Amino acid sequence: MDINELKTLIDSMASKKSVDDILAKIDGLDKRLATLGEEPKKEPATDAVLGRAGALDSIMSFKAMDVPVGKIVVAGGIAVLGTELIDGFMGDAKPMTTGLVKLALAAAAVKWGAKFLGKDGAEAVALLIGYDGIRDILPIDTYVKKLANKITGTVTNAGLAQNANRDRVIKNNVMNQANKVAADYYKGTGV
Repeated sequence: MDINELKTLIDSMASKKSVDDILAKIDGLDKRLATLGEEPKKEPATDAVLGRAGALDSIMSFKAMDVPVGKIVVAGGIAVLGTELIDGFMGDAKPMTTGLVKLALAAAAVKWGAKFLGKDGAEAVALLIGYDGIRDILPIDTYVKKLANKITGTVTNAGLAQNANRDRVIKNNVMNQANKVAADYYKGTGV
C-alpha cells in the first residue's frame, strides 16, 4: 500500500464527530420506536372542559341522601329512550340481535357520551343500556325473577326483571313458526 492509498483510506474513515452524530440519531430513533404504539398521555378532562350544558349539569349534580338522583334521571331517561328505539325499530328481530345492537350502543355511549354527560354520566348510560342488551342475550332476569318468586312466593310483573319486549318477540317467533308448520301441513293435504 502506498502513501496515496493510505491517505484515501484515512479520508474515507468516519471521524469521531460523525460517528457520534450517527449514534445520537440512532438513539433518538430507538426512543421514538419504543413509544410508537403508545397514545400520548392526556390530562383527565373535567366536566367543564367536556362542555356539558348548564341545565343538564345542574340536573346531573342533584343528589338526595348522597344518591345521585339527577344522574339516575338523566342517564336512565337516555338509556330507556335508546333501548326503546332499538326495540321499536327492531321489533321482529331476535333478542340476540337486539342485544348486540344495545351493547354496541353502550360502547358508543362510553366513547362519545362523555362530551355531553361527563364520564360518570356516560358510564351510567352505558351500564343501563348494556344491562338491557345482556338480558336480551342471556335471560338472567328470568332466572333471577324465578328465584325471587320462590323466595317471596309472589309473582311480579314489574321491576328490573320485567322484559316484555323479549317475551313478545319470543311469542311472535313461536307463533310464526307454528303458522308456517300448519301452512306446510295443510298445503300437502289439499285443505
